Amino acid sequence: MKKRWSATACAIAGIAAMTIAGCGRGRIAFDTIQEEKLVRLNECEYELDYSFSWPVARRGDRALERITAQMASEFFGVRRFDGSVERAAAEYERALAEEWDDPAADSVLWSGYFTSSSVCGTVLGGRVMNNTVYKSSYTGGAHGMYNTFYYNYRLSDGSRIALAEAVDGQALETLLPELIRRTLRAAYGAADDEGLLQAGFFDPAEIGPTENFLLTDRSIVFCYGPYEVACYATGEVFAEIPYEELQGHLLPLVTGR
Repeated sequence: MKKRWSATACAIAGIAAMTIAGCGRGRIAFDTIQEEKLVRLNECEYELDYSFSWPVARRGDRALERITAQMASEFFGVRRFDGSVERAAAEYERALAEEWDDPAADSVLWSGYFTSSSVCGTVLGGRVMNNTVYKSSYTGGAHGMYNTFYYNYRLSDGSRIALAEAVDGQALETLLPELIRRTLRAAYGAADDEGLLQAGFFDPAEIGPTENFLLTDRSIVFCYGPYEVACYATGEVFAEIPYEELQGHLLPLVTGR
């Protein structure tokens, strides 16, 4: 069974994609490439389903060109993006076909799936473009795997944003770890770290901020994939920290000042 977008990921991605005007450019247009098909190779088959969205750069807009190059490389796994999303998608499909084209496959039909989607938009007064990528696959074993990946870029120059560019050192070292654990305790009905252990978490004391974060207009959202901080049955773990809880620790990228 395919793992689709979780309700939390969908809601957050929707918030991120609502605004499409940024950094003095006016409205930013987005394009999308989609594919859904069943691929059969020898005795193997897999479902391929992807939808990739990216900002359309006007000629000479180096920042958006740089953002698109990073988005395509991250989504399709291409080593070098040559400016064509269509060619990147074709390279991705060829790589999957080569991986699954196994002439030594046994007589039992082996099936799997690869599903991936992306949603992008601008936030924080048009200073930031973010991209939410969801990937799900099954290539054998007890169950499939799935992950939500967050990426944030400066619209001024197209560079990818690190968490240290959004909050100060004190927030990184002490404030965010406590806010994240407090948020998780509330989300999972846990009175303390022992309650999180019972909910499937490995070591609550070790949970802290991650670079897999999303900047929105009102919060920072952290995502932890299956097995990262909790068992597979717990699923993906999300912690949304409102900016109001980080007052005094937000940097100009977020505050605009």
